[in-house]
Amino acid sequence: MIVEFTKLDDAAGQYDDEAGRFVVDLVKKIADDPRVEAVLMAGSPLAGTVDRWSDVDLTVVCAADDHAGMMVGRQDFAKGMGRLLSAFTGEHVGEPRLLICLYDAPLLHVDMKFIRVEDVNPRVEDPLVLWDRTGRTRRELAQGAPRWPNAELGWFEDRAWIWLHYGVAKLGRGELYEALNMLTFFREQVLGPMIAKIAGRNQRGVRHLEKDVHISGLLIRTTAVLDRDALLDAYAVSLDLYLHLHESIAGTRSGHPAREPVEAYLSMVRNA
Repeated sequence: MIVEFTKLDDAAGQYDDEAGRFVVDLVKKIADDPRVEAVLMAGSPLAGTVDRWSDVDLTVVCAADDHAGMMVGRQDFAKGMGRLLSAFTGEHVGEPRLLICLYDAPLLHVDMKFIRVEDVNPRVEDPLVLWDRTGRTRRELAQGAPRWPNAELGWFEDRAWIWLHYGVAKLGRGELYEALNMLTFFREQVLGPMIAKIAGRNQRGVRHLEKDVHISGLLIRTTAVLDRDALLDAYAVSLDLYLHLHESIAGTRSGHPAREPVEAYLSMVRNA
């Protein structure tokens, strides 16, 4: 059976010429492996927002009997796709099926996730089906619908006060790098997703927060240099911004029992 590539040229055409040619060649090389059932694409091409900085997000779909072998041989598989400079697996993001690659000529970041046909659901978005050997992958996709894992307000409220206290405690101990890292973590896990929720977007950490100009003045004040007073100020702004976002979502100010103790704790550390 000969299955035509679909949407491949359209997707690759969003990249510049050199990267686009690489994407076309890469997908065709992947599909040439008889263990591969389908090749899917996610990321910027779904929204038509590819630019010169975009990476390539591919899902390599294989039959269940071939999946274990594909996982074991991922590095060699990737080496056969082009001039591979480096690659490592994605346990650090909770996705061991992922191989994160850097290719040369052109210098391009490529994510390849190796899954079984049966694993296309559940999913967070509808991928572009670039190639499907038998049509089974399309049929499997049709059995489900995408659902982005957006958090509700209670999720943030359960965590925000503990994380704020934890970061301020690091300041109390003089662990400035830890406190700085916790600010970044809080912005990514709480403030960014809450801003996205208010804007009606999927929550993706701090991605595209630059678009939210109405709040950028406060948000930039949640960053700090490695200085105790500057970090204390950034934590105070982060706390106030959290309260503002909570009220914007819920219509009421946070009544969490940890709120006043954490506010008092921040004042105590500042005056220590």
